[in-house]
Amino acid sequence: MRSYSSNDRGNGRRKDSQIEAKRTAAIQLLSKLSDNRQSGKVMTEVVSLFADVGDRKLLLQLLDQMEISHYTPDNNMIRRILQVGVPDGDVFFHAQVLHRVQKSKEIMTAPIYNTLIQCMYNNLELERIMDTLVEMKKNHITPERPSFESAIRLALRLEDAPTALSIVEEMEKFNMIDNENQNLYLQILRCAAIAEQVDITNYCWEKGVQHLKLSPDNGTLSYILLLSAKLGSPKLGSQVLEQMLESGMQCYEQHLANLLQAFAMSGDLKGAFSMLQIMDSEGILTRKETAMPILYQLGSNVASIERAIQILRDLHSEGKGVHVAGFNSVLYAAAKTKQLDLVKDTFKLVSQIGVKANVDTFNCLLDAGIFCNDWEYGRQAWTSMKSAKLKPNSTSYSKMVVLCTTQEDYEDCFRYLEEMKYFKFKPPRGCYNMLIKKLLKAGDERAHVAIQDMQACGYDIPEDINRLVVEAGSEDIHRAAATE
Repeated sequence: MRSYSSNDRGNGRRKDSQIEAKRTAAIQLLSKLSDNRQSGKVMTEVVSLFADVGDRKLLLQLLDQMEISHYTPDNNMIRRILQVGVPDGDVFFHAQVLHRVQKSKEIMTAPIYNTLIQCMYNNLELERIMDTLVEMKKNHITPERPSFESAIRLALRLEDAPTALSIVEEMEKFNMIDNENQNLYLQILRCAAIAEQVDITNYCWEKGVQHLKLSPDNGTLSYILLLSAKLGSPKLGSQVLEQMLESGMQCYEQHLANLLQAFAMSGDLKGAFSMLQIMDSEGILTRKETAMPILYQLGSNVASIERAIQILRDLHSEGKGVHVAGFNSVLYAAAKTKQLDLVKDTFKLVSQIGVKANVDTFNCLLDAGIFCNDWEYGRQAWTSMKSAKLKPNSTSYSKMVVLCTTQEDYEDCFRYLEEMKYFKFKPPRGCYNMLIKKLLKAGDERAHVAIQDMQACGYDIPEDINRLVVEAGSEDIHRAAATE
């Protein structure tokens, strides 16, 4: 906590004495009104002194005295009084002032309205500001630029892009947008992009960036790319990417991944596949998750998958290359259809168009074996992976364990599980779940060993497995589950 010195206390006392001196001087001047009722100079000095002091009570009393003295304050005087209430948004004080001067002719001018609006701004009263602007329009009074700008700032502060844009459009009618404030379009652009308001985002992009040649910051561009991804708008996303490159900004995986998603959601799979190749050519590392929007778009629709296969062939024919992550998405979608012939036709593309298969590629083939309950096909995929000199990862081993559980003879489950541990892979929770359920349903006493292994890996035993344990009725299994 700060300790106040004697200098601080001295400064405070001097400030208080100065305020009191101004108040005293104002009261003395006020006493002269009886002798000089028409002296505007005296009244102006009194108002100025009371306003400097910030004494609202005396200002209101002064207005009452003016009325008794039949003195009509001018607009400058009224505005000076109103300004006292602006800093802390004292709209109640404003109401009291206006009530006392409402008989004055043509009091409501643009400067007076501006003072009222600044007060409303500090009191966060956007609706009242908008009502005031409507009132001014009805009275054929053109708002001052600060009135409009305060309304826009408050709308943006309250994340209300539509209102902010409507005010900017009003400013445009009065030619109030120039080099000093045209960045308002960028502020609204950012607000609209965050709120996912695509129409306003498009308008501000075209007006501010394309027409006025303004440069949004990196954060705004990232928000717009996210919006283009969510709404499937590759045109906007492409323009954003172009803007980033022209501005010398560095593009990262998340930027291009958003554009890829935009292409995929719009149904432009060729554009989505091409984005992966662009990322590769730019030296940007991609994860298999990057291509997930392609998979979501394909689903398990055979016609869509066949169309994707043809697109991959077309890209190869055009000399554009095919990224393995995009190919894997198509291969996994084929696996989900549970049609091995479609999977095999898709995998032929590896040799036909020169895709460099990776571990994820063969994991998709293992998934096909699981989905189709075809142990032999899965085993062949495993052998092919080894022949390609690719090292199986934790996911590969887990899939082999699950594949084994689809067969009556599941002895190989334990071999793959032990290999996984040998290579320091932590078996996934789902791998244990499938194995334990298989053992329990088969009445295999080794279920208790698998349960203990699962617990040793830090996993909790799921409720559905606990119910199977109870149904199995084995004391060994009960003891293993009870150690949880």
